Amino acid sequence: MTLDLLGVILTMSNVAVSNGMLLAAWLGGSNAQFRRLLFESDGQDIVEYALLTTFIGFAGAAAWNAMQTGLGNAYQSSSAAVWNLWEPADPVGAGS
Repeated sequence: MTLDLLGVILTMSNVAVSNGMLLAAWLGGSNAQFRRLLFESDGQDIVEYALLTTFIGFAGAAAWNAMQTGLGNAYQSSSAAVWNLWEPADPVGAGS
């Protein structure tokens, strides 16, 4: 059972490598660089953080219209409430 599974894994990796060689030859790059690109995971965390940052940026941009409307309404109502509370002072000397 273990040898069969090992054979399947090796066959799959050979197919992936042979497809990688074909693609690397088609792209004109070297096989070693393409194999390194396929199988090594250096810099994976940087890519994940970049994708997460991009997602947060797009979500913020999508939510901005709703936030802009809500904030505008809140500032407008508070401004109107402040102006309604204001009472001008009596002029000096108006009673004499």
